[in-house]
Amino acid sequence: MRLIDFPPFTSVDPGNWPGLTLLAATALLEAEGEPEDGQLAVAYVCCNRARYHGWDLTRAILGNDLKAYDDGRPYEIFSCWNDDYRRQVQNRLHGMTTAMWELFYRLACAAYWKFEDDPTYGAYFYLNVELTKQIRGGSLPAWWDVDTESDSEVVLGRHTFRRRR
Repeated sequence: MRLIDFPPFTSVDPGNWPGLTLLAATALLEAEGEPEDGQLAVAYVCCNRARYHGWDLTRAILGNDLKAYDDGRPYEIFSCWNDDYRRQVQNRLHGMTTAMWELFYRLACAAYWKFEDDPTYGAYFYLNVELTKQIRGGSLPAWWDVDTESDSEVVLGRHTFRRRR
C-alpha cells in the first residue's frame, strides 16, 4: 500500500489539488536544486502567507482566483505557476521519483504543522536576487524593498527571504 498518492499532474489543474500536494509541488518547483533548509523555507513562505492572511494553502499559492494557468495574469505569486512554465512544470513533476516526492511532501508537512523550525523567521516572500537581476537587466522589482524589515533578511542557497513590517 502506498501512503502517498501522486496527483494526476497532466489532467487536473493545480488549483484542484489538495493543499499539501500543491505546497509540496510548489516547494519542489521553486527550490529543487537548493539545500534542504532552502526547500523547507519555500514551503514555510507559502504557509506564512496563508497564516498571515487567514487563507488556505491554495489561495496563498495561486491567488484569489485559485488558478495556476489561463487566468489572464502574466505573473503568478510563485513563478513556477506562470503560464509559460506549464510544459516545464509537467515534465519536472512527471520526472519526480518516489524518494523526491516523499522528501517534498515531508517538507510540506513540516512547514504546515510546524514540525521543524521556520528557517526564514517568518518571511512572506523571497527572491533569487542574482537570477532576477540577470533577467531584468540588473534591477530588482520595486516591491522587493517596499516596507521590509532590514533585519529580516535570510539567505538560504540562492534565495533571499524577507518579511514585511
